[in-house]
Amino acid sequence: MPRPAKSLTLVCTTGVSRWESDQLRKKVSQLLATPQMQEQFLKATELVDRNYITTKRSRILSELRQSTPRSFRFFINKN
Repeated sequence: MPRPAKSLTLVCTTGVSRWESDQLRKKVSQLLATPQMQEQFLKATELVDRNYITTKRSRILSELRQSTPRSFRFFINKN
């Protein structure tokens, strides 16, 4: 089942209610939306585009704005 654009998937244990998982999803989404987290994400991520790897912020942000992922483009962690 394809995920909608800009979705966040959380995997919870069986002891977590749906309400609790929704609250957790909202808190994580708010945390990731902060400028500090976006800056950390851009520092720690590289974009693989077929034959090359780039760390250019403009290219990474442009790819993140795409409503559907393009073929042969992947995000990787620099670690």
